[in-house]
Order: sequence, then structure tokens, then C-alpha cells
Amino acid sequence: MLLSLKFRLYYCLILCARDFKKLITPNANPRKMSNLSNLPRTLTAFAGILFISLLIQCSSILQMEKLKNCEFRIERIDNINVDGIEMRNIHSINDIGLANAAKLIGDLNKGSLLSEFSIIISVNNPNKEMAAMEKFEYIILLDDKETVTGSSNDRVEIPGNKSIEFPVSARVNLSELLKQNSMSAIMELANTLNKENAIGKRVKIKVKPYIRIGKNVMKYPGFIEIKINEWSK
Repeated sequence: MLLSLKFRLYYCLILCARDFKKLITPNANPRKMSNLSNLPRTLTAFAGILFISLLIQCSSILQMEKLKNCEFRIERIDNINVDGIEMRNIHSINDIGLANAAKLIGDLNKGSLLSEFSIIISVNNPNKEMAAMEKFEYIILLDDKETVTGSSNDRVEIPGNKSIEFPVSARVNLSELLKQNSMSAIMELANTLNKENAIGKRVKIKVKPYIRIGKNVMKYPGFIEIKINEWSK
């Protein structure tokens, strides 16, 4: 896609040069020769349009190149809860309590066992200049299955030669993911959530950034696939 943008820029220059040559080449036809009297005004308008077009094209290419050079990875998964219960220190039914266990089983059987969590993404910008995402769409995959889709309107700025972190909040219905409607299935999930390496291997996120060029917001070509503890572009 970036190559196609560059090709469009070069193609635009070729067309402009061709039209310019036609415009200034003298012609034996007197009627056409009379058009040369408007040449200064025409050239001024032509130059203005060409400058704006080239500026937009160059800006979009530079912004996308800067973002393309950035590296992304999932740093950690925070604030995991199931049905409003914080799962960080849950290892057995005794840690949950009878009342909460009954609520979990009831919501699981009803198909409304909800989990909320935050995926913390780290971005490294090796460029000298700042790279930025005006907003972004995302797809969260669990075991390579698209589980959650969403978007964020929060602008993310990555200063040059620095790394930052930003969160992606998600909500998923676990009733659709658990193979069994049982407390043992919930506990197995809780133990998995408490093992960062285990849950990290199962979770991926795809991000489609949008970049701002003047007053326009443009989609980044394709999605950036991000994994835990593994840099990707």
C-alpha cells in the first residue's frame, strides 16, 4: 500500500509535467496561440493545486512510514474480572466464596457470564519524529478465534526514540467460550488468567490505526498483529 502511494505520487508528477508541456508549447493555430495570454494566471492556479496535492501525498506517506517503523507488543493483561469478581488471587472455590460461586454458575447457565480486562500495549518508536494514531480499531483473538471487536477514539502519541504504553479495554461473554457449564471450567479459566505466560499465548490483538493528515483522517493499510512479549510491526 505504501508503495502504491509512492507510485501515485510519481504518476501525479508525470501527468502534471505532461500537461504543463502541452500548455506552454507554441502552436501554429492562432486561436490556440491566443490562449497563451492567460498563461500566468493558469500557471499560478496549476502550481497551487499541484503543491497542495503533493503536500497531502507526501504527508500521508511520511506519517504511514513513521508508524510502520514502530514496534508493538502486548506488555501485560490487567484488571481481569469475571462477573465483577477480581480474578488476580483466585485459585480455588474457597477463594471465591459460596455466594459468588453460585452467582458464577447461575450466569454461566444463563449464558451471561461476562469478563472484563485491559490489554496493555507497548509501542516503541525508533524514528526521530513523533508518530501518532488519531484513533484505532481492534480485534481481540482468543485461541486464534476473533472474540472481541471494537474501536477507540483516544489519540495515541509516541514521541521520537521513546516507548509508551496504552490500554485496550475489552468485554467478552465467557459463556460462549467455555466448553463446559461447570465450576471446574471457571476455575480452570481463573488459573489460566493468573498465569501471564499461559494467557499470553492464547491472546492476540489486531490493531488498525488511523492517521491525521491536515483535516483528513486516513486508514492505515491492513492490521498490525500484536502478541505478548514479542515485538511486531
